[in-house]
Order: sequence, then structure tokens, then C-alpha cells
Amino acid sequence: MKRKWQKIALALCICTASALGFAACGHEHAYAEEITAPTCTAQGYTTYTCECGDTYVGAYVEALGHEFKQYVSDDNATCETDGTKTAVCARSGCKETDTLTVEHSALGHEFKQYVSDDNATFEANGTKSAVCNHSGCKETDVVEELGTMLNATLYFMTDGVGTITGLTDYGKEHCGDLVIPSKIGFEKITAIGSRAFAGCYFLTSVVIPDSVKNIEQTAFSTCVFLRSVVIGDGVMNIGDSAFFACPFLKSIHIGKSVTHIGEGAFYYPSNSLTDITVSPENNSCKTIDGNLYTKDGKTLVQYATAKEVLSFVVPDGVTTINAYAFAGAAYLCSLTISETVKDIGNMAFDGCRLVEVINKSTHITVEKDWSANGGVANYALAIYNAGDTFTGTKISTDKGYIIYTDGAEKILVFYTGTETDLVLPTYVTKINQYAFRNCDSLKSVTIGDGVKSIGEWAFYNCFNLTSVVIPDSVESIGEYAFYNCFNLTSVTMPDSVTSIGEYAFSGCISLTSVYYKGTAEEWAEISIDDSGNSSLTNATRCYYVEKETDVPTDGGNYWHYDENGEITVW
Repeated sequence: MKRKWQKIALALCICTASALGFAACGHEHAYAEEITAPTCTAQGYTTYTCECGDTYVGAYVEALGHEFKQYVSDDNATCETDGTKTAVCARSGCKETDTLTVEHSALGHEFKQYVSDDNATFEANGTKSAVCNHSGCKETDVVEELGTMLNATLYFMTDGVGTITGLTDYGKEHCGDLVIPSKIGFEKITAIGSRAFAGCYFLTSVVIPDSVKNIEQTAFSTCVFLRSVVIGDGVMNIGDSAFFACPFLKSIHIGKSVTHIGEGAFYYPSNSLTDITVSPENNSCKTIDGNLYTKDGKTLVQYATAKEVLSFVVPDGVTTINAYAFAGAAYLCSLTISETVKDIGNMAFDGCRLVEVINKSTHITVEKDWSANGGVANYALAIYNAGDTFTGTKISTDKGYIIYTDGAEKILVFYTGTETDLVLPTYVTKINQYAFRNCDSLKSVTIGDGVKSIGEWAFYNCFNLTSVVIPDSVESIGEYAFYNCFNLTSVTMPDSVTSIGEYAFSGCISLTSVYYKGTAEEWAEISIDDSGNSSLTNATRCYYVEKETDVPTDGGNYWHYDENGEITVW
């Protein structure tokens, strides 16, 4: 009976096919089981497969989920941020990680080694600073450095009633960047006395306190390395020549109370002054484009003499140009004087190399005279007074050379470049006065074949110049032409030269060799001024002989150019 029911069941299976585990062909399935274990993120299950190819999936098991047990510090806490800790899932084969913030684990800054900021003043202790010791942290801590307030009596001498009269020996050596105190002991400082800081070699900057009302004449004169001056809001008077002969003075700030600035207060004939500022609260003076004027604009007090501009137009409304106002304006080559100008002070243009002056004022007449109108046209090559026709500037630039063109003449008036070894253009016909003055980058110069004359002071103070080649076209060398070129060792000079002015080679203490392209007899015919040219006349002089067979046997010194164009002594 049991087998009969089995046959009936098999028949039903055939009818319902694989829905009840049997194939449509009547085959009874025999399933093999393959268990896939659950993971942290995926369900487990069993795969059933019959040898006939029939398969299905069942017996699902839920995913296990990650199991994080052992957390390890990531060692990444910073001074201001909590660190983290990380664990890897403990279940076999899982590489999932979990990272948690470790509360309150920020390290906090650690400051140990403090270094003095060397900024103590006469009125307050200085500070000291430390950088956090923790790796990668650049945070600094600044604290007061107790007991470091400077003792003003070690630096300054006074008259006992408020005027600084000078520096002590200690003060002269340690002044540096100086902030003058408003009090020394119980003495309120109200004035800086005449020559109080004069010749202070180590003074590099100075801040004058608001308590000071008067800076007397020559107070800071000849402070040769002074670069910056801040004049306090209490100062009313800046005396004559107060900052005279401070060649590196670059910036000046004038406080709100200054009402008088004396003649030549900032005068030096070769200045570095580029930046003049005035308190906007000052009712007596102001600046326009970095130049100093009275508040009403009627007086041009001080031009920023180191500004790298070739031309300047005096603004309309200016009636007076102060004494020494443009003295030492090294770059200025062309000046236009406005119609309103009536007076130009003494030596207003001392040390300038203006070659072009356009005067529109009918109140003055400009002349080529060092004493007239502040010497404005002392070196001028062109002067136009009111009523004269001015058709445009004759000044042009070419690779750092400033050229004045007058017909066929091409006059080199100024060099603004920084080349160390120069070969001058052949179109240049004359080197003007002061053309290379203070050109301390220049090491050697070969003058172009078109040059006929070398002007006065042309290479003055070219301290690093070592050699000069003068071409056959040059006929004259002006006074002081190579004055103070104390590293100049050799000069090549043509037989075309007929005159050498006084002191042309004065101060050329290293000059040892003169290569003259003529004979001893021709050298003797040159008009060499006896004043200040001993460096030239005492140097070893070699005379030019082109062929070795022509070299005299008199034991003299002779030279020629070798196949490479180099000077060679026979």
C-alpha cells in the first residue's frame, strides 16, 4: 500500500514539475548543499544543487555585523585638536576599520626655550618668545622679559632741563634702531640739541617722541647709515641741516605739529630719499606724489631726491622752491618750472644733472650759472625761458643709457643700468658730467669709438671700476673725470688725447698701468694738469708698438694687441 502512494506522489511530481522537487522528466532530485557563511556585511545562505543542474538558494542567515574590540591610538593629537584611535574588525578576513575621537586628548602647547626678542625700550621691558616644542606646531608664545628695560642714562647726555645734548660712548656704539624716550629719569625730553647725534655711525633708524618740540640745527648731521626717521606729533621745529649729509636716509615721517622746516634739513648732494610722509592732521605741510610742500601748495619744501623719474613738472601754484629742495636728485634730467614760480632758493639744485630746463615763469630768467636760481641750469644743455619755442624733449632712453640728442651730437647724460662690464654704444659722441657718478656696479668700461670728450666728474666715485679703455676718438678728459675710482688699476689711452683736467685721476690709488697708444714724445705733449694727477703720471707707462721687430732697445715698456685683441707687453 505504501509503494502505491509513492507512485501516486511521483505522478503528482511529474505534473507539478520541479515545484515539488522533481524534474519534469520524472527524475527525483538529490540536492547537494553548499553553505556560504555570513560576513560582517552580507547574509549567509545555503545553495542546493542537483546533479541534473537544478539549483536554488535558501536557509538564509543574517549578516554578523562588524566587531571592533581592540582600539589603538593613532598618535595624531595636536596642540589644539583631539587625536583618534582606530580598531580593525575582529572577524576573520575583514579589514574594515573604525576610528573614534579620543575626547580631551589635545596636547596643548608646550613652550620651553624662550629667546629674547631684543626689543626692550627705555620705557618698557622687552619680550621673549618661544616656539611650541610639539612637532609640526609653529605657534609662538610671547611674554614679558622682566628686568630688561633700558637705562636711558647709559645712552644719553642731557642739559638737565629737557634737551638731549649727546650720546655717551656706550650709546654711540649701541644706538642702532633707536626709539628716544620721552623721559630720562625724571627729566621730560623736549628738545634734541645741536649736533646731539652728529656723526653717530651706528644709528640706523630713529623715532623721536611726541614730547619733543624742537630738533635743533645739525642734530642728526652726518649719521651716515641712518635710513629711517619718524618725527613725533609734538615736534614743531626742524632746524637747519638737521639731517644734513645722511646719504642713506630713505624715509621720513613728519608729525602733525611741525610748522617750520629749516634750510637743508634733509640735504645731501647724493641722497637716497624716496619716501616722505606727513600726518594728515598737519596744518602746515603735506605731500604730493611723495614730495613735501607747504599746506597751501605755494612752497616746494623737499623733493624725494632718489625717485627714479627722469622729468618733473613743478605744479601750478608753487611760488617758491626752497633752498636745497632738489639737491642730489640723481635721476632727474628734465625740469619744467611752472608759470607761478617766483623764487628759487640757494643751491636748490646742487648736485643735480639737469640737462633740459623749460621755464614757463615770467618772474625769473634761467641762465647757465651755478649761483643763479639755485643752480637749476648749471649743467643744462638746453634752456627754454618763457616765450622760447619748445618743440619737445631731446632726451631719450636706450637700454639704461639716457641720451640727449642735439643734431648730430648724442650725449650720454646718465646711466641707470646695473651692468658690470660696459661697452658704450658707438653712436655716443660725448660723456656728460656726472654720467656714471656713484655707479658702484661698474667694473670695466670700453668707451665707444664715437666719443670725443669725457666730461667733468663723469666716473666720479665708481669705486669698483678696475679698467678703462679710451678709444682713438677721445680728445679731452675733464676735471675729476675718474675721481675716487680707487680700484682702477689700468687705463688704455689713445694718442688723440690732448688735455687731461685737474684731479682727473685723483684718488686712483690702485692705478699701476697706463697703456698709451703713442710714443713717449707724444705723451709729453699732452696737457696734463699738475693738480691731483700723480696717480696717472706715476703709473707704469707702456707705449704702443705694433711689431716686435720695431720695439726700441732703450729698455722702455712697450705693448701691443695679441691675436685675441688682448693687451700684451712685449
